[in-house]
Amino acid sequence: MKKKFLLCILFTLLVSCSNSTKTTSEMISLEQSSEQETTSLIVSTETITSEESSLKEDTSNESLVTSGEEQITSENFSSSSIEETSSVFSTEESLSSFISSEIVTSEQDSTNNTSSGKSSSNDSTSESNENAVTIKKIKEQAQSFLGKENSVGVYESNIIVEIELKLISCLDAITTKQGYGDRYKILMSDGEDYIYVKTTDKNYEYLKQYVNDQGVYLVKGNISLYNKEVEITTKEKPTYLSSKNIEINYEKIAKLKTLEETYDLMESLKLNCKGIAFSQIVKVEVKCLAKDINNTNVYFGNGNKIVNVHGNDKVTNKFVVGNSYLLYGALNVHNFRPGLEYVYSSSLDKDIEFFIDNLEVKKASEFYNYTYETDKYDSYPNYSRLFETPYVIEGYVNSYIKDGKEYIVLEDKYNENYYSTYQNARSAKSVFFVNENYIKLTASNSKYCPIYEHLEKGTKLKVVVFPYLWNSQKYPQVYCYYFEEL
Repeated sequence: MKKKFLLCILFTLLVSCSNSTKTTSEMISLEQSSEQETTSLIVSTETITSEESSLKEDTSNESLVTSGEEQITSENFSSSSIEETSSVFSTEESLSSFISSEIVTSEQDSTNNTSSGKSSSNDSTSESNENAVTIKKIKEQAQSFLGKENSVGVYESNIIVEIELKLISCLDAITTKQGYGDRYKILMSDGEDYIYVKTTDKNYEYLKQYVNDQGVYLVKGNISLYNKEVEITTKEKPTYLSSKNIEINYEKIAKLKTLEETYDLMESLKLNCKGIAFSQIVKVEVKCLAKDINNTNVYFGNGNKIVNVHGNDKVTNKFVVGNSYLLYGALNVHNFRPGLEYVYSSSLDKDIEFFIDNLEVKKASEFYNYTYETDKYDSYPNYSRLFETPYVIEGYVNSYIKDGKEYIVLEDKYNENYYSTYQNARSAKSVFFVNENYIKLTASNSKYCPIYEHLEKGTKLKVVVFPYLWNSQKYPQVYCYYFEEL
């Protein structure tokens, strides 16, 4: 009996020990599992922190973000990274939004891929393209600034962008009035769109030297508005990228317009106090009519409309008088005179017609009614519309003397005496020619002036003219396109 009892006790003890061991094992297993999860969480957190720290170190090395400013480069531009005010993200969004707002240059991205031994995939390339800074995205962001402009229509945000751009043209907005900022504008492109870069006189003079080369530059500056035109404002010298080239998609940048539509667009532009504005690029089909004015101006026409195109000192070499062209130009109003700033051109196989029949006839003296003043009114519609078409002047040839050279003018009445000064010719309300072979004449070169013989004859002429401008010396200048005796 005792033996049976002892065996029962022993059996009970064994079962109890077995259950205790099992419970202890399960607890240990649970504790180990918990420790693994905790370790995994810590590692994950440390990884994220490390990535953030690395990104921040890269950012600090750029030394481009001033206090209160955010820099956006061509590798991380996204809508979430260019908000002027702080945004609240959900838990899922916060990390990706943080990373996208950091500075990651294309060189860094390439280095990271190489060091890890990975080639970039189509997905990463697509993501990089989506985050790249483009002029289109800059313009979209700038729409949120409308209504924030100062009294002269200028606003400069605290958002800094970094973008590679191709140089097209260097321009001068003239005004130094307080509130406008620097007066110089650089027309540039990323290949898909255009933008103006407002900059200092030193940067303007530097870039102007190389405008014919149309090189690529790295530009860093603030997204801005200037009379509703989106700009980048910078005082930093653009960095020339000798190994880079940007092919401009002119078909995408510019829409085909008639000259009449082009003038309608220019009439809608908001001008600064000097009567100046630069805006979008258009393309027009035109015939080259004249280029013997100076090295920077060419006249084109279509139908009974004309347009003056301004460019660099080589622009006249691009055209042949009488040939037709597809011309790309930026809308340009200068001292209230509308025109185009040359961007690009290609020859057209078809012949564009230009008519000088049934033109409006004006007296020379009437052109003194078309004037403007800077810093007074914001527009002079009567003056600006004068430049859209040719006119006929019926009058007589005369001349004035300056520095021993002769300059041809046209006036309403015949005068057998020449004028000793331009002031005398102005008092007689003469119009002044700008043709190169009508000015600075001497005994040796006057024979090349086709109208010169009518000085002595006193012949009344019918002259087709293109309005050129109201000179700062207070007289009208015109280009002589054609003349015949009456």
